[in-house]
Amino acid sequence: MPNGGAGVVLAAGMSSRMGTPKALLEHRAGGTFLDAACAALRQAGVHPVIAVVGFHRERIEERLPAGTMAVVNPHPELGQVRSMAVGLRAARAEGREFALVSLIDHPAVATPTVRALAEAAAREPACIHVPVWRGEGGHPVAVPTSLAEALFEAQPGEGARDVFARLGFLVREHPVEDPGILIDAGTARAVAQADRGGPMIDAKGAAAPAGPRSDAELFAEAGRRAAAREPFALCTVIDTARSAPRDAGAKMLVAPDGSICGSVGGGPLEASVVFEAIQLLRSGGPSGMRRFALTTAGDAAEPLPAAPAPGEDLGMKCGGEVSVFVDVVRPGVR
Repeated sequence: MPNGGAGVVLAAGMSSRMGTPKALLEHRAGGTFLDAACAALRQAGVHPVIAVVGFHRERIEERLPAGTMAVVNPHPELGQVRSMAVGLRAARAEGREFALVSLIDHPAVATPTVRALAEAAAREPACIHVPVWRGEGGHPVAVPTSLAEALFEAQPGEGARDVFARLGFLVREHPVEDPGILIDAGTARAVAQADRGGPMIDAKGAAAPAGPRSDAELFAEAGRRAAAREPFALCTVIDTARSAPRDAGAKMLVAPDGSICGSVGGGPLEASVVFEAIQLLRSGGPSGMRRFALTTAGDAAEPLPAAPAPGEDLGMKCGGEVSVFVDVVRPGVR
């Protein structure tokens, strides 16, 4: 093996889109998101490529790309830190000094970026290597496999970055000309752009959308769209728990093409709300509430059942919870 590294794809999460696990969503280049993530790692020269599975295990294993090794996270409800620990331990068992860790919903990373990270990690396998585009770090990340046990022992609420910082590991940042390191293909804008055949653009990698921001301007825009018989969704934060980016009452208008007015908090939460709104607008689905659990690091927003399950306690697993009512408005045709 030329660079001493493995590839790890984190595919154990519960999140799904339209009833399909993210790993099995169709990729615009053909195949699935899992196919794309594994192919990018192979093309970078790392081996073996390991998929960490948990929720939806059987469905994902049935469509595992050839040559990919599956390992099971028995506690996927504990989040990405536990999945990363499982993947790193498996890579270490294969004699690898580091692993390139990819997220299943970031399938737009360019192969040269992945290869450059692998080469940098081969030179300094004891460091953490992060790609950076315009000052913001993304994925995949090269991580020493020696960190596996420390990640297994992460404290409740700690993310991987928190563990790295606590242990004082040296982090190397590598500027790249690749916005794909930031793109979460599960977001609405990525889907909307891909459907139009254009480049996939995510809120994290794009400038903030222009348009009305205050409630008065937002309602004026809603009135304009209603008068023009243009459908839209009005998304309102109706409840929050623990840490949340916006208070109850925050509003955002979403058009079928993914353009927005207002804000319910930005980042992954807003991207997830936009995605859900677009799916309702396109499918003809009814208005309804959507709940999201935010990670403590603020880098993900996982959908939750509309009503809390008996005994549900997310306090040790997420940074906050946000409930958003998505009101779909379809003005009648004249």
